[in-house]
Amino acid sequence: MPIVPKTELAFVKQMPIHVTDVAHDVGYPIPQTLVALAPSALKIDVLVPSDQSKFVHTDSVADIYLADDNVAKGKVA
Repeated sequence: MPIVPKTELAFVKQMPIHVTDVAHDVGYPIPQTLVALAPSALKIDVLVPSDQSKFVHTDSVADIYLADDNVAKGKVA
């Protein structure tokens, strides 16, 4: 199991986020910027039973019920 020193970890306070660039391969000296991050849109993958797929259409509005009882709006893609 790999061990990462505490000084090599970063806390990302806003999600979702994705990696846009990795500066080097494993085994080389680390440049000043090793990894670049950028905010991204949240994507949720949902499996719809085949007998209910006729009710789901691209670009339809979707309600996403969150664990804290809030409801977020989404769009079917």
